[in-house]
Amino acid sequence: TGEITIHAGTDQILEVNLYSIAGELIQTRRVKVQTLRMTLPDTPGTYLLDVKTNRGRRIEKILRQ
Repeated sequence: TGEITIHAGTDQILEVNLYSIAGELIQTRRVKVQTLRMTLPDTPGTYLLDVKTNRGRRIEKILRQ
């Protein structure tokens, strides 16, 4: 279905940016939650998920098949 769930544990998610592997910004979500659901694009490929929380930042690579 292309839906992902991001859990931050006890931290608070502040912003999530989804990029194509080429670095093109596809989607931005600004929130203040501990769990967030997002839908990936329908196009198969590799994406980068940049998650910023109240305690830092993490970048994850996601493969959409």
